[in-house]
Amino acid sequence: MSTDVCPDLAHANRLAILGELAASMAHEISQPLAAISTDSQTLLRTLSHPVPDLDELRCLAARSYAQAMHASDILARIHGMARRVEPAYGPLNINTCVASALTAVMDECQQWDAAVETSFADELPSVVGDDVQLQQVIINLALNAAQSMRANPASDRTLRIATCLRDGLVCLIVDDTGTGVSATHGEHLFESFFTTKAGGLGMGLSICRSIVEAHGGTIGMETPPDHRAARFVVRLPSHAGALRSAPSE
Repeated sequence: MSTDVCPDLAHANRLAILGELAASMAHEISQPLAAISTDSQTLLRTLSHPVPDLDELRCLAARSYAQAMHASDILARIHGMARRVEPAYGPLNINTCVASALTAVMDECQQWDAAVETSFADELPSVVGDDVQLQQVIINLALNAAQSMRANPASDRTLRIATCLRDGLVCLIVDDTGTGVSATHGEHLFESFFTTKAGGLGMGLSICRSIVEAHGGTIGMETPPDHRAARFVVRLPSHAGALRSAPSE
């Protein structure tokens, strides 16, 4: 398995993603903080009663603790994406990886009125990879898909992410109902500095391809079903497959 993704480029791309997600993450973290504030005020009022309700106090304290842990998890995810670290390869469940990545883009999709549908295959073999890097690929593809649908009527903005096993490879499939990709553009999508977005840098998909290839996989486009505009497919070897193809010492 190759590990020659340029760390500086991958890090720069994560920072670019964070820039796109900044408003969404600020909104996301404001929710548990607001809940903590409300519960704390209620707790103080309850404590001022002549005979405080202990069960209510326990409930408020437990709820505040849970919200604080939620806020901490959000900050840890932001920090994990922002810091420059070397890849850490290990067995991963692709369904868990996708679910974690979607938590970072869900608010953004909701702001754009993009419905998100998932279809995860059961009992998929694990893949060998770096969790942060693979989530970076998923976030990039999901954001691109959501952005491509902004011109659609709100009722026609659906992002669908599925996982499956094909020919021994673990596959991640991202479909959208956006504007689609022309045949001419499709030939260049994964080239550095090629972009169809105004103000885009043209690095996201190029770095996605480098990350996927460093994981021993491939990324490309397929002809989508009739009701979809674009389909991107990531193919990754299973843990067992990666071990079989690894060179012997």
